Amino acid sequence: MINFKLFASIALISGSASVMAGPQQIDVLGLVPGVSGPEAVRSANQDPTGLLGKGSGDAVFLEVGGHRLFCFPSYIEDKLSRLRCLTGNNWSKASSTQVFADLLAGFGKKFGKPDSATTEAVRTRAGVSYEKAIAQWIDMQGNTLSLWSLTQRIDEGLLLVVSAEQNRKDMDEFAAREAKKKF
Repeated sequence: MINFKLFASIALISGSASVMAGPQQIDVLGLVPGVSGPEAVRSANQDPTGLLGKGSGDAVFLEVGGHRLFCFPSYIEDKLSRLRCLTGNNWSKASSTQVFADLLAGFGKKFGKPDSATTEAVRTRAGVSYEKAIAQWIDMQGNTLSLWSLTQRIDEGLLLVVSAEQNRKDMDEFAAREAKKKF
């Protein structure tokens, strides 16, 4: 069964599209893929305890759209190449589905219609069905911002920002793996 609120959120954003094919430049809290460095990511950290840095590498807490997200940045030559942020009950008081709906609405206002928005049925090992929604924006440079209502866990969603350079690197690595397959 389709989650009506989730479907309505996607339909509303899709229906309020701007004429522009994609945003000029993707940013989350001023963090720009391919531009921002580690210091900019650290300064956006909303970890009130200061304990996050101990044993968690470069992980940060970011407050996006009123929700606390647990984020893992990675870099190419000290430029933000990927920002993977987990959403849901483990990190904020809202469910991953509610965080998805809020972020979808907020980024929809900021960037316009997602370049793609899909839903698919997923099933747990216990046989319970859920609806997974994915929305993605692609900016003029080829940077991407993706929102997932669910990941492998039903209580966890994902916000993923990937630089154009990282996208090209990932595609090249995939093509190389595919080329090695022999039949």
